[in-house]
Amino acid sequence: MLILTIETSCDETSVAIGEIKNGKLKVLSHVTSSQIKLHAKWGGVVPDLASREHLKNLVPVLDLARKEAGFKNPEELAKKVDLIGVTQGPGLIPALLLGVNFAKSLSYIWKKPLIPINHMEGHIYASFVESSPRKLSLKENPFPLLALLVSGGHTMLVFSKKHLQYKILGETLDDAVGEAFDKVARILGLPYPGGPMLSKMAEQGSSDFQFSIPMKNSPTLNFSFSGLKTAVLYKALELSKNQKIAEILDKSPKPDLKIPLTKKQKQNLSKAFEDVAVQSLILRVRQALKIRNFKTFVLGGGVSANKLLRKRISEELAQEFPKTNFLLPPLDLTGDNAAMLIPVTYFKWQKARKEGKTGKYLDNWKNLEAEAGLEL
Repeated sequence: MLILTIETSCDETSVAIGEIKNGKLKVLSHVTSSQIKLHAKWGGVVPDLASREHLKNLVPVLDLARKEAGFKNPEELAKKVDLIGVTQGPGLIPALLLGVNFAKSLSYIWKKPLIPINHMEGHIYASFVESSPRKLSLKENPFPLLALLVSGGHTMLVFSKKHLQYKILGETLDDAVGEAFDKVARILGLPYPGGPMLSKMAEQGSSDFQFSIPMKNSPTLNFSFSGLKTAVLYKALELSKNQKIAEILDKSPKPDLKIPLTKKQKQNLSKAFEDVAVQSLILRVRQALKIRNFKTFVLGGGVSANKLLRKRISEELAQEFPKTNFLLPPLDLTGDNAAMLIPVTYFKWQKARKEGKTGKYLDNWKNLEAEAGLEL
């Protein structure tokens, strides 16, 4: 079975082609065009600019993916493809519309089934494409499964007892952890993309102070990062001894902080923040793992590229829970990408076949709509 997938939920235009034989997935090609340089001067993603770039990039990216997969021309690819999968949401609606409408056009012209994918379930299945320490077979039974999804828009713990069935055990009550990384980076005056830059600064930090772990004693599995972000702001002002919080709050809606900090102070603040943010994630994962005997744990989302988080999961938690198989996606599958959609597309089609409902995907080019707030 040959599957083509398309991802445009934010600022990455991504297309992947995968082949599934005997329960094993082989990615034939995976091409992603990033827009980081375009949005850097704005300090964040501008939705309308992102959609324009998707419009320019979708055909070239698809054509490059087709060539890398070994197909001589578009006609050959159209003939061989069995399924098309596309991110329906959540994400930026201008960006999602481009990918969904592009996929609908291909589905109509090629006469192929079109399967909508939730962006977050894609992150759950990223480790089914390729993971550390090993690749999963699509025929394996990894359940019960616990997933920690960490990105700029989401932070949640998800329980799954079978394919395509999800229960959210806990989620953030305010900022997502990736959003907190970016906001703290802005407080420190670090360039876009803030989160990765903060982690690089943290590697050189050696703070002699600590922030409190948010909701440390909460019996729930929910997260909170807004208070931690504010604590960093107060500490930065204290170290700079240049501004008072009242002066900051009087400026709106997004004041240019310009807190005068030395490079060492920025490194130390980055380290102190990252340490506690990761501790907070590890604390909740540990609580969840104690609820039941999970066979598999997977990590997913943009923040899953964080070195400290990956280290603590693969070393600390893996040793503490030896009966659980801990899987981390490779770095190139931590961000938004189309390859992670391939397993989900496959499982959704298999489920529809079993239930005799494949017809709903055959005419999906007529009905499918992008959903910015799509829930898992």
